[in-house]
Amino acid sequence: IISGRVGNTIRFSEFFLTEDGKTSSSGIFIRNKQNTELDSKKIGELVEEDFNKDGTSIYITSNKIKIPFKEEVKKTKVAFKEYPNSKDLSGDQLFINSDRILLSSKAKEFIIFGKGNTGIITDGNYSVDATKDIYLHTDKNVTIHSAGSNQIFLNSENGKVYLGKNKGEGAAGAAVQKMVLGGELVKIMGELIDEITKQVYATPCGPSSPGPTNIAAFNSIKGKLNTLLSANNFLSKS
Repeated sequence: IISGRVGNTIRFSEFFLTEDGKTSSSGIFIRNKQNTELDSKKIGELVEEDFNKDGTSIYITSNKIKIPFKEEVKKTKVAFKEYPNSKDLSGDQLFINSDRILLSSKAKEFIIFGKGNTGIITDGNYSVDATKDIYLHTDKNVTIHSAGSNQIFLNSENGKVYLGKNKGEGAAGAAVQKMVLGGELVKIMGELIDEITKQVYATPCGPSSPGPTNIAAFNSIKGKLNTLLSANNFLSKS
């Protein structure tokens, strides 16, 4: 153990925190600022590191070492069907625990590789800000889920939003076509039905009576136009 005077230590160990206390398992345990509950201890008295209560901890572990890590976030891990349980956290691993963590790449790439599941779980806001393009790719499904009555916004400001393909844009028959505004569609269809019910035809005996004989059917269709509208999905005019 390399120890400072103010709760900062580096421990090189073969058996510390091993499950059985006897299997050779190399580990490096770095701690800065010890658990404040131990501040009443006499100077020089040995105290053990506490991954969850010390100020900042970096543990590099192997084999039978099991870290007693406890998640602080309250958010349910809904995205992981096989989220690792804290009781199973053993083997070759790297743990970092602190009040704030900043990782910065000031000149070149910043890349995260995850052979298994990779996730970010937070009780606060999560954002991705990029000067250039943001690209998401998967060989499986993409799910965007907002729980409860919260909303999902896709805002391109003055740009375009494409659902599906983004090439082959054109009029009727084209692979990619413009979306329809539900409110405008209902309004125009209503006006069309109103004009149909007012039609008058010229006949040899003079003008016909206003409206078709099945005017009730047209009015019934008009009453159903609002079923075209989605209750939860909206589209902006521009």
